[in-house]
Amino acid sequence: MRLHAVLRSGATLAAAATDETIDSQATHLRQVLTTSYRLLERKLFTLPRLALLPGALVGHPVASAAGMAIALAFDGAKAKAVAYITLRIENLNRESRKLSSKRSRVEAHDSQHAGLLRGARAEAFTRAHWQALTMELQDLTKRTRALEGVRMWIRWLFWQDVVVSPHTESNPETHTLSPTLTLTRTPTP
Repeated sequence: MRLHAVLRSGATLAAAATDETIDSQATHLRQVLTTSYRLLERKLFTLPRLALLPGALVGHPVASAAGMAIALAFDGAKAKAVAYITLRIENLNRESRKLSSKRSRVEAHDSQHAGLLRGARAEAFTRAHWQALTMELQDLTKRTRALEGVRMWIRWLFWQDVVVSPHTESNPETHTLSPTLTLTRTPTP
């Protein structure tokens, strides 16, 4: 973002001096809206399953209490893990933006003084410097994407539904976890 273009549109100097660009602010806004939509959608589709809760509580009170305690423990552990990973991702994104800004300034400076660099025969040094900055930026991007993948995987695991089918009682050797997944216990000899 160029300083004179920002100030010309009426923004303050403080807004122009931040690390955030208009694209990154739009990305953050899009993430907030997408997350809100997904959360609302998920809660609406959870309502029919909540209607099954009173029957489970009345039919199996001890198992329901134990299941609730286990669910709360898993939820707490998941929340702490996701919060730590999110904090790490935010730090890596901040480092990435700073490094990208530094690389842009170095490239602009070197391009502006290309004649002096050629005269000093420093083209190889300049190329190596640009390459080092690019490699470091790519490393930060790869680490960020890996952490985002782990965070999405943890969330995916937590959002999955495991429903035990009613015909489990008729055949204790077979458990249906979902419409497509059935576990069969085979007796050991």
